[in-house]
Amino acid sequence: MNRVKVEYNARAILGEGPVWDQRTGRLIWVDIIPGKVHVYDPVAHTDREMSFGKMVSVAIPTDIGNLLLGLQDGLYLCEMNGIELRCLSDLEAEIPTNRFNDGKCDRNGRLWIGSMDMEARPGAGSLYTIYGRKISRPLEALSVPNGIAWPESGNLMYFVDSALQQVNSYEIEEQTGSLRLMAESRIPGDLGTPDGMTIDRSGLLWIAMWGGGRVIHWDPAKSKLLDEIQVPAKNVTSCTFGGPGMDVLYITSASLGAGPEDQQYTHNGALFSVKLPCGGYGANYFKEE
Repeated sequence: MNRVKVEYNARAILGEGPVWDQRTGRLIWVDIIPGKVHVYDPVAHTDREMSFGKMVSVAIPTDIGNLLLGLQDGLYLCEMNGIELRCLSDLEAEIPTNRFNDGKCDRNGRLWIGSMDMEARPGAGSLYTIYGRKISRPLEALSVPNGIAWPESGNLMYFVDSALQQVNSYEIEEQTGSLRLMAESRIPGDLGTPDGMTIDRSGLLWIAMWGGGRVIHWDPAKSKLLDEIQVPAKNVTSCTFGGPGMDVLYITSASLGAGPEDQQYTHNGALFSVKLPCGGYGANYFKEE
């Protein structure tokens, strides 16, 4: 059994989106509902907050050292100090009941980001790509678009729509970003609901399980559970590899949705870490023009 430690007892309402910035050796993550971006230093054990006064779903470092933010009303660029927001796109401004959810950049610096209804109304969301000034929508009619991961090479992408209780494998057309469904890998409901995820150097997935108090190690090709990490938080939201050897799994969680009956979960909303025998990858940086 891998032993998880509490890295930072944030008591986040909806902690999400951890990204390891290998340039600085820091972990960037968000607390969606209060609109906070956190920058955590695991050496100094300090956490710096930036507050934006509106929901923030993703915070991704860019290739020139800024931050790309997915705020409630659009995509923005800002400096690492949180000052001087510049609107990149007011994507879905015509749907005020939607917000962004999970998002990541691929190795080309292209952003992939999902949208969803704030009340998780089925079929209200989409998956977008943003590269330079070009915006496309490879997937529509999504409910809760979540984890995204790519193997180190090739043209494969893994993607979670939590409402489907599965991980889908897609072939990417590199130039256009269009997707072709290759396979569906269903995850048993007794493990929880699949949320954010990351990929290790063997091409296997580590998936945070909302409501399940765990992160699972999953083989999408065989639809097989390989291992699981018990986490002392009921609603585990996402994970990513980091640390000097890229072998520390950082795990975010939420205090949202945990009630008096969940007393066995002692650190809802904390940031956790666990050292693993395998390793993964740091951030793909968003490519600014």
